Amino acid sequence: MKRAFAIILAVMLLILPAVMSACDNTPKNTGSVKTSGSPAAPTTGTAPVTTEVKEILPDIPEGVTYPDTTFTILNYCLDSAYETSSYDFYVSEERDGELINDAARERINQIEEKFGITIENVPSNDPETLLKTAVGSGLDTYDIALLRINKALEIAQNGTLVDLNTIEYIDLEKPWWDQHCVRDLSIAGKTYVATGDISNVDEQLCVCIFINKTLAEEKNLPDIYKAFEENKWTVDTMHEYVKDASEDLNGDGNYDTNDCWGMASASNSAFLFLNSFGASFAELDENGKPVITLGSTRAAEAVAKIVEVYNDKQSIIWADGVGGGWSNVNKMVTDGKICLIPANIYKFSTYIIMEDDFGVLPLPKLDSEQENYIHQVFTASAQGLVVPTTCSDFDKVGIITEYLAYLGNKIMVPAYYDSYLLGRVSRDIQSEKSFDIIFSTKKYDIGYAYNWQGIAGTIQQAISQNGSFASIVDTKLEAAQKDADDLYEKFLSSLD
Repeated sequence: MKRAFAIILAVMLLILPAVMSACDNTPKNTGSVKTSGSPAAPTTGTAPVTTEVKEILPDIPEGVTYPDTTFTILNYCLDSAYETSSYDFYVSEERDGELINDAARERINQIEEKFGITIENVPSNDPETLLKTAVGSGLDTYDIALLRINKALEIAQNGTLVDLNTIEYIDLEKPWWDQHCVRDLSIAGKTYVATGDISNVDEQLCVCIFINKTLAEEKNLPDIYKAFEENKWTVDTMHEYVKDASEDLNGDGNYDTNDCWGMASASNSAFLFLNSFGASFAELDENGKPVITLGSTRAAEAVAKIVEVYNDKQSIIWADGVGGGWSNVNKMVTDGKICLIPANIYKFSTYIIMEDDFGVLPLPKLDSEQENYIHQVFTASAQGLVVPTTCSDFDKVGIITEYLAYLGNKIMVPAYYDSYLLGRVSRDIQSEKSFDIIFSTKKYDIGYAYNWQGIAGTIQQAISQNGSFASIVDTKLEAAQKDADDLYEKFLSSLD
């Protein structure tokens, strides 16, 4: 069963398949790519029918080569970008038996052989500045770059980046490009940054709930997966759960790092629940114009719940409120003192060393009436593909980039899932189902990404003040909308 699911989920994330109804705004073209069919349901008196599904291939010309040329990728250093980077291009010269490294090596080998090129990965702690400097000097130094999404959107305003829709051989409707990103971040129909299977960092920067199942059993807590399966996994369910899990272990009347906590987080991370609860900082309208939505009734309801949960000081420990910060809290997690923690998926590399059994859940809904789970991608760290305007051969860049993404779909994604998510992180079928939901309900909040007038910090302010969200937001809404309008007009005119 697990191996079968691994195959399904691996191809699913080739850009996270899910074709949902128009009412939930889930984009089209996220279906999985299958190279072999599955048996159809048998009809009476006949043998089972096997349906062969043709593999989707990139629409690039056959036989094109670029002998003795270098394809240069500007990237982050491995120790930057919040402990994540596009390590897909940091590989050893030879295979070493480590599945992800060997898959990355195979992808590079295939593309170098197919096009007669050499892939060069250029690491930097500040690739945005390097790219802006090169473009400002009119230099075609880098073919593509993998930049933090927030930074990419910022420099797109200055004419540094190309609208990817204008590059002939990059087809953003193919399943190896993340349609959630295209849907959420394409202002005025222009897409200056894209995510997908060219790199798996956007998956690493999705947020989910980590649960210490051993601790939950020791405290005789209700079956949290049952609540999930019965559509009762809501913020109120989560809050009651973490209340029941907390315990003053030494009986001194003070809850601190020596005690057991229901949940660990940080006040500056609470924003991740805004999208989870069906609200947002901003959305794009039908014309691709950003509209600030933080003043909506839904946002007010969502933030009220966030403030309530995060100010429960006997159930939630803040990493930004204890000595040692996340280092200390992470140790509490691995020591079995934290029951739940909302975390980016890359953090599991820290937690999987623990002896306790653990599992994965989606972020909760606001209430059971909410139709879908929603999972924000942390755009301050997640990286996306960009192409500089000084590119001297857009056909070459388009062809090679599209093939890199296609091979990421075909080679890198299965390795990532087999080796890491399904091989090391997922320990039960419920966690596998959770990953399915998480990756098919991604959200790139454009209001958080641009952070007009500092709106991304309003939730932390409301938590610190234990309320007053309406007055905090009211001081920012008008100016934030003006900034968003100005950007829209700029994208419509000066960047044409």
